[in-house]
Amino acid sequence: MDPSRVWLRALEEEDVVHLYRWYNQPRTVSDLARGDLLAATSEAKCQRRLESMAIDSDRGFMIMSGDDPAGLIWLEGLAQRQARSNVGMLIGEARLQGEIEVESMARMAEYAFGCLNLHRLTFFLPKGSYLIPLMKEAGLVVEGIMAEDHIHLGEFKDTMIMALINKEGPL
Repeated sequence: MDPSRVWLRALEEEDVVHLYRWYNQPRTVSDLARGDLLAATSEAKCQRRLESMAIDSDRGFMIMSGDDPAGLIWLEGLAQRQARSNVGMLIGEARLQGEIEVESMARMAEYAFGCLNLHRLTFFLPKGSYLIPLMKEAGLVVEGIMAEDHIHLGEFKDTMIMALINKEGPL
């Protein structure tokens, strides 16, 4: 995959089909720290989730690899006065997994730091995720672990907290 071909676009109504499929793949759900809470049982639930992200066009974006939808990335808990937000990401296409996350995060950081003037982005990843070393390489720092903070697939799991700070940002 050519990383320069990774880009973000605004959510569209047709994206609900991808979201529904991705949220209902066992592999996808196992990659999310809180996947069993997010997994949709119906296309209508996916439609409502997508609509809630699309209401504010600053919040959610489709990750594109060339011309193909590859995943979803969104801002949660956007606090512009504090210049921070949490970031959620769902990579739906298994063939791209492990290749596209860092580029998607970089594109979101460019947008959040450059357009929204944010100072901090926080990521929550399942402890032991294949993404942790990739995100460290990309400049994210580990801030801590929330021990047994959620139930995933019937077991208590830990969540790794990572952050990206805009060193050249406002203030």
